[in-house]
Amino acid sequence: FHRGELESVLISAERAIALSPHNATFLAAMGNHIGWAGNMERGVAMVQKAIAINPNHPPWYHYILTDYFIRKGDHVTALGHALRLTWGLSWDYMYRTVIYARSGRMDEARTEADELREVYPDFGKEMRGEFEKYYFPDEVIGAYFETLREVGIDIPEPTN
Repeated sequence: FHRGELESVLISAERAIALSPHNATFLAAMGNHIGWAGNMERGVAMVQKAIAINPNHPPWYHYILTDYFIRKGDHVTALGHALRLTWGLSWDYMYRTVIYARSGRMDEARTEADELREVYPDFGKEMRGEFEKYYFPDEVIGAYFETLREVGIDIPEPTN
């Protein structure tokens, strides 16, 4: 996946799913990869199935769901998923910052942004590479960065 061999990933994922369609962890992992590789609807459906199989799932199942609902503009549902992201990772705070800001809840957005800066001081400098590693489209990256800049996250413009 991270080497960009997406076709191989998708072929292998489909074979493995056929062999073990009720393995929640694998379904969720492949759902994240398939979603971020460009088939968001299929990836989200896989993660939702994984959650149905294992209601006691780990927080990371909610990353793709949070992103999906942010992209759809459904910030209420997105926030429900983002609040399940409890690992204290930069992505957790980033998603909540974006959701709160886009919902007009600027005080909460700034609080999350402060947490983000504390957890990941170089977020603005390094996050573009993180997004690209997961194949986020440029327009999605740009929209996230625009929102994050509104709450004071320093994100330099890309240099070409």
